[in-house]
Parts: sequence; C-alpha cells; structure tokens
Amino acid sequence: MEQWEYLSIFLEANASNDEMKQYIEARFGKQAKKYSPEALIPDLDKLGAQGWELLQIDPVGRVGRGENIQQDPYSWTATYFCVFKRRRVAANADEMLTNDNLPLPNMPPSNSPPPPKK
Repeated sequence: MEQWEYLSIFLEANASNDEMKQYIEARFGKQAKKYSPEALIPDLDKLGAQGWELLQIDPVGRVGRGENIQQDPYSWTATYFCVFKRRRVAANADEMLTNDNLPLPNMPPSNSPPPPKK
C-alpha cells in the first residue's frame, strides 16, 4: 500500500535583500518588490528537490506565538501556510506494518483509557 508523509510550514515572501532581488530580476525578468511572491520560489525549489510536492498554499494574516493563525481580510500579508506531501519509503516490510499500526495524530492509542469527561 502506498503511504505518504506530510509537511506543513509557514513561508515568508521577502525580497528585501539584494541577492533575492537579483534572483527575481534574472529568473522572472521583472523588478522585485519587497514582498514579491516569487521570493518563495527558492524555498519551494529546495523542498521539491527533497521530494516534497506542494499541495496547498494560502496567505495568512498573522501567525501567533502559539503558531495559531489570525485570518484578517483587511490586512496585507507576505506569510503563506504551505502543505506538502511526499511518498514514504519503508526500509523493509516490517517497518511498513509498524507504520500501519500508528495511531492518528492527537488521538489516544486504542488500548489507552478514554479521556476524562468534563
């Protein structure tokens, strides 16, 4: 059975340094603005070279200290929430079976007692 692993990260589009400005001008033939979204491309290319496929990218208003997201339709942003996936490669058949038995994230294992009622 084919299996996947996922990665979710925040990326910043920031073209304020000279190296990034030159990159955007050379690759895209346009003058870079401070928050040009093309500034994301080097990070996306690095992840792609590691086998990560971009599934979704969304602008986010603000990222809090706890990495919570504030959606504000009335502000500008250069921060993007990105979700990637790539094929999970098992070293052997035993590892594949072990991965099938892992609990879902944030879920207690099936043999643990239920959480206390409030």
